[in-house]
Amino acid sequence: MVADGFDIESEMIADISNGETSRLEFEGEGPGDHERYLKTVVAFCNTAGGRILFGVTDGRKIVGIPDENIHQVKDSVIDTIYKSCEPPIIPYTYITTLEDRNVLVVEVSPGDECPYYIKSEGVNQGTYVRIGSTSMPASPHILKSLILRGRGYSFDMLDCPSVAIDEQSLTALCDMLSSFNRRIEPVNLENMRVIKRNEGMYVATNAYALLTSNPFPYAEVQCACFRGTDDLVFLDSQELNTDLITQVQDALSFVLRHINLSSEINGLVRKDTYEIPENAIREAIVNAVVHREYAMSDSSIFVKVYDDRIDIESPGLPLGLDVSRPDAGRSKIRNPAIASVFKAIGFIEKYGTGVRRMIAECRANHVPVPEFIEDKDYLVVRFSRKNVRSDLSDNELKTLAVISENPSISQKGISDMTNLSTATVKRITSKMQSAGIISREGNRRSGRWVINRCVRSRLVSSVSVWYQISITHDTDDFTVSSFRVLEWRSCDSTGRRHRLRRWLRVRRYVLLGFRRRMNRIS
Repeated sequence: MVADGFDIESEMIADISNGETSRLEFEGEGPGDHERYLKTVVAFCNTAGGRILFGVTDGRKIVGIPDENIHQVKDSVIDTIYKSCEPPIIPYTYITTLEDRNVLVVEVSPGDECPYYIKSEGVNQGTYVRIGSTSMPASPHILKSLILRGRGYSFDMLDCPSVAIDEQSLTALCDMLSSFNRRIEPVNLENMRVIKRNEGMYVATNAYALLTSNPFPYAEVQCACFRGTDDLVFLDSQELNTDLITQVQDALSFVLRHINLSSEINGLVRKDTYEIPENAIREAIVNAVVHREYAMSDSSIFVKVYDDRIDIESPGLPLGLDVSRPDAGRSKIRNPAIASVFKAIGFIEKYGTGVRRMIAECRANHVPVPEFIEDKDYLVVRFSRKNVRSDLSDNELKTLAVISENPSISQKGISDMTNLSTATVKRITSKMQSAGIISREGNRRSGRWVINRCVRSRLVSSVSVWYQISITHDTDDFTVSSFRVLEWRSCDSTGRRHRLRRWLRVRRYVLLGFRRRMNRIS
């Protein structure tokens, strides 16, 4: 089958080879298990829609449906879906040929009358959502959100009786929003459904509350930087429970503080570049804040920085987003009032295009595009990053250790301390400057080296220690011609001095023992 030069059959076979996804399900030789495909149908309706292929097994094998049965199977599936689901669901069905075998395709669109459920199980037990390649029962929080969606409401548009609007707070919000782009007046907030008018008085919505005092303890962003690739050791953390706009700004600043920044000087112009594009990170954080499920009162947004990745986790399943093909469509707006404000101040360029801009930014800067992962009730946006620790050579670690102890040291001084040639030191420092690991402040004579903060914390366990002992036989004694202890740890100076003194005590005993042995030999 070819439409406008596009081979639909080849595309479908390619999708089958990739296996089941959040929007693709296989159903074997026919509709034997009604319960299974009915769960999938209502799950597709409640989330992003999808496609069921009858005649394809879970093992990705196209077995087809016999010619004499194919139309009977089609009619049976349509009838079962219509009679078993509430509200009624009428899917789009057609028969196609793949590898000379009949396959029944059932396409289900996301519905507007949520929640959709299996009649025989009832709304509480029979409502399903699609998480990854599995159709799962909706949790109470998700069910609550689906009910609001079906009634044409969203959490951010509901009244918030606990927050009163006075002239001072309303003016402060308008002034803050106006500082970004254009002048925002109360009438604009009313049009965006951030505030409502009741008997001549303004009434606050949840959107207004989240943009001002934020009385919801769970509506926060929890930021953390970890050593290594797991959650065992914290290097830095910050809880952001302010208004949503400040949360976005502070979360972005937190990430930028903990990733590499390289500088390139072209003539008189200096260009700073982060290892992951700043705009891509901003888009991911904005999407997390705007599209999170605020009805989930036991969940927060998490921003996690690891040695090898950055994870931005937002509660709530994506609406209209196919995580297997994130740049192929547009996600639906979960919180339209908040989204309107973010668009007005320039945080959102165009509705539904944030994911594609995120991907485009990464491609334009030649870094891996982010992964989109459904993890239980969370959508995780994952940026891959370079693991600095594993990429540094011993000579580079030595150089960093010297710079850490003496930021004002010259390249000649580094050469003397490390026994590396000056040419090697120049090559190493130039390479690390280009990679954003170190930078140089000030002029050539009185300047100083600055180690990237995230590199320092990520190399917390890297220690370089060396010393040289020369023995003078004619005096029956020994002298330490060069004794250098270079230690690089992320700690305060008091802790560093304590460890240095302890190390020196141990070395003193070693040297005294060595001296006694030399005396016995002589």
